[in-house]
Amino acid sequence: MELISLVQEVERNVESVRAAKDERVREIRNAIELMIARLDSQLKAKLLTLMGQKNSLTLETEQLEALLQEVEYQLHTCTRSELITKSAELSRKIHQIRKKPMTSFVTAPVPAEIVPGYDSATFTMQNFTQLQLKADPVYSAPLHVNGLCWRLKVYPDGNGVVRGNYLSVFLELSAGLPETSKYVNL
Repeated sequence: MELISLVQEVERNVESVRAAKDERVREIRNAIELMIARLDSQLKAKLLTLMGQKNSLTLETEQLEALLQEVEYQLHTCTRSELITKSAELSRKIHQIRKKPMTSFVTAPVPAEIVPGYDSATFTMQNFTQLQLKADPVYSAPLHVNGLCWRLKVYPDGNGVVRGNYLSVFLELSAGLPETSKYVNL
């Protein structure tokens, strides 16, 4: 009976491990879907900007082509005296288009890079001088990003061999992955 109970316990443990794995997969999929949605949003904004630039240039090109056709039509259908009479009007139209400097058509390039948005937070320590006198670390409020929970671990008077000389700051992954937390010394 004890062996059967132990086997059942192991089976329950196997199921809880599988359930934990499935939960992590769900979290990862949700995070990826959120990132894809942000990237799609950035792509849409950039495409709208580029289409606006293209439409502006296309409109200007069409206006120039229409003017060119009008001038060519006048040149081929009018007598010289009629052209002389219309020359002031044609010259005005040509100069009006030439008034727009070419630099006004140069559009700011839209960077091709699409980067997912970043989450951030600010951490302010109150009574810093008093905190330096203690050896205890100070923790920031948690920052939840895509199913992960991060926080800063700060030693106001340093940690280990740098104690008394430097400020030590660590980035701690405090929740979200089954592995133990790892630190990055900043």
